[in-house]
Amino acid sequence: MTRFVIEQAERAGLASVFSDCAITKNSKAPNSPEMGEMKDAGIVAVSDDGRPGAHGRNDAPRHGICARVRFARDRSLRRQIARSRRSHARRSLVAGAGSAGMPAAAEEVDAERNCLLAELTGARVHLAHVSTRGAIEAVRRAKEKGLPVTCEAAPHHWTLTDSAAQDYDTNTKMSPPLRSQDHVYAVHEGLRDGTIDIVATDHAPHHADEKALEYDQAPFGIVGLETAVGLAFDRLVNQGVISLERLVALCSTIRPGFSVLGDRGSLHPGSRADLTILDPELAWTFDVARSKSKSRNTPFDGYSFRGATVATLVAGRIAYLHSAYGHVVQAQRSGILVN
Repeated sequence: MTRFVIEQAERAGLASVFSDCAITKNSKAPNSPEMGEMKDAGIVAVSDDGRPGAHGRNDAPRHGICARVRFARDRSLRRQIARSRRSHARRSLVAGAGSAGMPAAAEEVDAERNCLLAELTGARVHLAHVSTRGAIEAVRRAKEKGLPVTCEAAPHHWTLTDSAAQDYDTNTKMSPPLRSQDHVYAVHEGLRDGTIDIVATDHAPHHADEKALEYDQAPFGIVGLETAVGLAFDRLVNQGVISLERLVALCSTIRPGFSVLGDRGSLHPGSRADLTILDPELAWTFDVARSKSKSRNTPFDGYSFRGATVATLVAGRIAYLHSAYGHVVQAQRSGILVN
């Protein structure tokens, strides 16, 4: 399956695709898959996609594979607090209106745990979608110790607070949930000082019928590919939170800890030329009705931005070109732009 996914992506030529695999069989069994075979098939990381990944032996360090911990959170702590009906506990659940709750403490406990495991085993660990001050501080301490720990943040966690969920709009339901303003500021600090290594969209499309359910029953997630760059310019660069150079670094794969991705994103002669071209001054408004995605689950419909992606190149070929730039590149989309 891994080889099939990678081959299909190469055949389409629209993006470079890298795959991870489940750290345990069926994401629940006590035994791990054969890591050596999976690495040969093309995986670059292992993950149990929303589960802490505590089961089974973990051969990832022996094969030089990164453990990607998605949605770092302690599920047992989440359940314990969600069962509590005490008012002080209920007020602490910054999870959005109508949700059972994912307290910041649950994410932070799991982040601390995984940083400790990185120290104990020497494994490379990547924490996905960090959203709390405590989780970011755990990564910061791990980096200060020289541990092989990296992390990422998603645009909605540097843009929106939990107040956006008070109207029960299911397009504000994501995992980890939206947090308080203090946690948003912590994400800003992490992006600025290098604690957070990369920007990730956490793109999670869902059918409109699924998101039309009650808040408790609707699935987590929003689409994020088309608004990520706009939100980065609008809420980070244009507001002086980070520099344009820092944004480029956050979106680049040519950085320590991500060498498994090869020369993607490099401008060195002879490199693959997987590139994104930005226009910091291009003004635009996101109209979800004209989205390229088949899904429409986003809280950012109607948002206006200054700064946009105007072209993407995959192996030197134009995969996407903004309509405002059609006059600049007089070439077919299948033509070579970069040698």
